[in-house]
Amino acid sequence: MDKNPEINGIIETLSPIERRVLPAIKERVNADELAKESETDKTTVLRALEFLKNKNIVKIDIKETKLVDLDINGILYLKKQLPERKLLNYLEEKKTLSFADLNKLGLNENESKISIGILKKKALINISSEGKILLNAKKEEITKKMLEEQLLEILPIEVEKLKPEQMFALKNLEARKNIIRVDSIKEISCELTELGKKIAKSDLDKNLIEQIDTKLIQSESWKGKKFRKYDLVSPVPRIYGGKRHFVNQATEYAKKIWLEMGFKEMTGNMAITSFWNFDALYCSRSSCKRNARHILYKGH
Repeated sequence: MDKNPEINGIIETLSPIERRVLPAIKERVNADELAKESETDKTTVLRALEFLKNKNIVKIDIKETKLVDLDINGILYLKKQLPERKLLNYLEEKKTLSFADLNKLGLNENESKISIGILKKKALINISSEGKILLNAKKEEITKKMLEEQLLEILPIEVEKLKPEQMFALKNLEARKNIIRVDSIKEISCELTELGKKIAKSDLDKNLIEQIDTKLIQSESWKGKKFRKYDLVSPVPRIYGGKRHFVNQATEYAKKIWLEMGFKEMTGNMAITSFWNFDALYCSRSSCKRNARHILYKGH
């Protein structure tokens, strides 16, 4: 047993998952690596880390990053080229193209419109007065990969690592449907505190009894052994109670309306006449309302 009463007291409060995870924290490590090292699932590791943090044994660092990755259409276009690339390659061969011939490229109406708009904005094509699509690009401009193509090839990548020209391509692709997506990813890492380092060097295998069951009581095997101490001091997430039943909410809402109209609450028998339930309450004319109030005040 550890000679330090404080450390020994903390060790006796450690749960089984804390005892399993703690020895695997030898240096700064993220939750995924810790789960692999301790042969535990990530959810259990995160729960154990929260417990250890409450005991000031570990420090947790949460880093949130935005990751750019391919979406459904992006995966397809990476394999089969972007629509604007198909159109540009076709124009390199034909030099001119009518709008009716766009169907030959296998592009749908939306892809055709987007491709024409993008290439026109890049000054790679012109539209003649006869409605023809004309190539306006040099050989080196055609063979050079567009910024959007270059970005698709390096995905996934963190947003903060993108260069200015790649950010420009990102904004262009974000405006199009299901080509890329930006996911927020939380990376959780931890390291031992000074107290944690002392505890990690101690004997964590105390063979403490976690709970009492019938078999344990009947065998009396609990005698002479120590029970794990429950931590009643460390802060825990606040749990909010349930809410009022919707029927009670509706009752309170209706009662509030009647009270604002000038009625008063009254008590009486469980079974009362229809006059009090309907006539006195549902009278729509103002004179009836005044009479109902008078009856409520004077009659009961």
